[in-house]
Amino acid sequence: MKRAIKISIALLMVLKSLFLSAQTSHKDSINTIVQLLEKEDRISINKYLKFTSKNASQLFSKATKEDLINLTQYVSPKVRAYSIYYLTQKYSELHFVNLIKEHLNDTETVQLMHWADPDDGCIPPYYAADGVGELFVAFIGSSDIGELPIKETVEFKPYLKDTINLQVIDSILICVPNKLKQTVNLFCNAPAKKNYYESVKKQVKEKQNQDAVIYLSKYKKNNDLDLILNNLPDNNSQEEAQKFFSIFQNFHHPKLFKYLSDNMAKYYQDPFFLNAISGYKNKEALLLLQRAWLQTDADGLDKQKNNFVKQEIITSIKNNFTKIYAPFLFVKFEADPDGYSRMPSDLWKVDADRTYRYLLKCIYAQNENSYLRAYTFGQVLQILQQDAPAYIDDLLTNHLQPGADRHCFVNSMKYIYASKDKKYVIPLMDLLKKEKNKINSHVMIKILTSYNNLTVNQQLEKLFTECPALKSSLASDVEANKIYRGIEYEASKIKGQ
Repeated sequence: MKRAIKISIALLMVLKSLFLSAQTSHKDSINTIVQLLEKEDRISINKYLKFTSKNASQLFSKATKEDLINLTQYVSPKVRAYSIYYLTQKYSELHFVNLIKEHLNDTETVQLMHWADPDDGCIPPYYAADGVGELFVAFIGSSDIGELPIKETVEFKPYLKDTINLQVIDSILICVPNKLKQTVNLFCNAPAKKNYYESVKKQVKEKQNQDAVIYLSKYKKNNDLDLILNNLPDNNSQEEAQKFFSIFQNFHHPKLFKYLSDNMAKYYQDPFFLNAISGYKNKEALLLLQRAWLQTDADGLDKQKNNFVKQEIITSIKNNFTKIYAPFLFVKFEADPDGYSRMPSDLWKVDADRTYRYLLKCIYAQNENSYLRAYTFGQVLQILQQDAPAYIDDLLTNHLQPGADRHCFVNSMKYIYASKDKKYVIPLMDLLKKEKNKINSHVMIKILTSYNNLTVNQQLEKLFTECPALKSSLASDVEANKIYRGIEYEASKIKGQ
């Protein structure tokens, strides 16, 4: 009996020794991998958006959940980044709240490879400095509106998927002071929530995050006006300007409008400033925009800058159109026959006839023999198709233009072919006399012939007598036949509407 006990104890001692030895061996193995990872300069990604580091692959295959959790606190930012990635992609039941809180102020960066968007052309992969704290949030997850997309780099699926847990992360980002990019995104884009108010206001008061004032402005509390104006964020770049003026878009108040008015001469060249003004949609805003327009001339801006600012004033009104702005717009557009592309479609609701007259003015402002006249005609036709189809008939009856390109020509002729109304016969005959494009001429002759009308045929024969070149090679014009069949097809879709 005693001997059996001694044997059992000996076996236990051996097993314990083997276990401890295995633990030591595992720990040593992980330490070796981590030390090698530390020495790597950057985090590289292959074209399949996978890590290329063999040491990282070893960490993924050998590290336990406990190892990775411990390594999220490791001194090397690269090791922390790899650890949170593998934790979120491999394991479940993580204490994600603690992981986020522990790294809210983890501002160290890693050089992470990014592949350019294919739409940007043949741009080689590049490295960018990504904050470790921001990688923690990206890999764990936050709501879409606050998410920092890590585009075209390592492939991953955020650990959190359900809305409730994502909102928990959002609440931490918003209410616990930090300067992560995801938090800035939330301050700028997320709707204000009542239970965040006191925390956000405290951050503004204590100057813990200058972007918190953007979120505070969304509560639209009159008591916060002085606090907001005394804590406006920096405005030294285009990105900062967008955030700066979003405060004035979030909260419309006479006191905030006065700030815009008082600083007009300073900011009037900034498109975000102009959008903030036009967003008020009242007479005061109109007057301030008119002042900005005059300021471009008073400051003697060069022609290019002057035109740019005035176009931005028009664009800002278009973005925030209201009937109050219509008289100002009509006057400015009617003085600019090239401005039709920036014309708000809402002008049709204010005065459709005046809007149409302006578009005709745009056509005839171009030289009669210029390609630009035919081009403008095509652009006007497209505008009418989208916004005012009732005026298409007048345009095609009274304002057809020679020299149209293929798209414009087909676009106009399909309406005539679909209706085959006799009112189009004379306009087409007149156009044939002016048209220098042989293919277009042959297509129009085919359309007139398709009327299958004796009078129309007689008019055509008379035209051929006057212009014999029109009839020559008509039957063998392959390209004209092809376009004509296309017009037939497009016309059939109009009939089917």
